[in-house]
Amino acid sequence: PALLMLATLVRPISELSLSLVALITFKLLGLAATVVLSFEQAGIGRPLQRLCAAGPVANCARVLHSPASRLGPVPLSDLGLVYFAAGLVGLLLATLAGRSAAAQAMLGALSLALLPFTALSVYYQVIRLRSYCWLCLLVAALLWLEAGTGLAAGRPWQGWPWDPQSWLLMVMAWAGVTFAWSGLRTLLVTAWQGRAVAREFARMRSQPPVVQALWDAG
Repeated sequence: PALLMLATLVRPISELSLSLVALITFKLLGLAATVVLSFEQAGIGRPLQRLCAAGPVANCARVLHSPASRLGPVPLSDLGLVYFAAGLVGLLLATLAGRSAAAQAMLGALSLALLPFTALSVYYQVIRLRSYCWLCLLVAALLWLEAGTGLAAGRPWQGWPWDPQSWLLMVMAWAGVTFAWSGLRTLLVTAWQGRAVAREFARMRSQPPVVQALWDAG
């Protein structure tokens, strides 16, 4: 992975801790899953049609379009995407600045704080909806793996209160990713809608009687 390769430019691979490698791996997997979920919720294509086809139990679309899939106006999939992407960027910046241990501790504490939300998500899918989204469950599992890795390495709260530079790096990562995804999401949605309109127009042009009927009706 690109971020792991960049990290090795700063420190030899033999000096990278197992917990750091595991954390980067979990972040990459989580980012891939939340990108698919975010695209589905935003209507950018239909990436879940093949990955999670609707069935009697597994129904990702139903979960993603349920009332609990948003925190106010913000889709939870977007929050997840920002969480994993900002964590990766924060780890990269911290590693470059020699603050890797502090960054891992901060991210470990955050993953622990988010565990109750994963339990609520599983409860809502199993008990309330009686349908599940396996990608959503994968994201929840990755959060538990992150928290477990941090606990096993003794990371959470290590070095508390963390130094101002570590805080600044993480704030920069989170703010930068949030603004970047907000802008990129808008562009992607607009581009996809434009393509859909163009395809529909092309389909109508291929059917002259339909176009003539619409023209006459107008």
